[in-house]
Amino acid sequence: MKLHIYLLVAIMLIGTASSGLACLTCAPCTGSELNSEQMAAIVKSKAAIVVDARGTKAQKAHIPGAKALSSQSSAEEIKKNLPDKNAEIVTYCTSTSCGASAALAGKLREMGYKNVREYPEGIKGWQDAGNKVESEM
Repeated sequence: MKLHIYLLVAIMLIGTASSGLACLTCAPCTGSELNSEQMAAIVKSKAAIVVDARGTKAQKAHIPGAKALSSQSSAEEIKKNLPDKNAEIVTYCTSTSCGASAALAGKLREMGYKNVREYPEGIKGWQDAGNKVESEM
């Protein structure tokens, strides 16, 4: 009986540890990820500054009103486009397999931006949800 309890505790600890390790660099741990429905509401209400982290690729198709920046953008360019470090900001890129949004969000947080969230589904998820895109920045 004791062995079964020890095994159960060990399995629970391993599961907790592995999920925690996977979570050290992900946005869901901080509750900062948005789904398509939440993103559509933000875009409609203009409740946040939306930033396309794909850089120049954003010129082809982007979420309406989005600004184009990337993690490679200079601090000066970021400050010029995002002067208020307390503003609500949402970053996105291509899809859940794209790391550009997380990289830019991390850079913004390092620069002192307080309210940075991510839309991991990206432009693909946005379009798949039936939302419209713009093609000029």
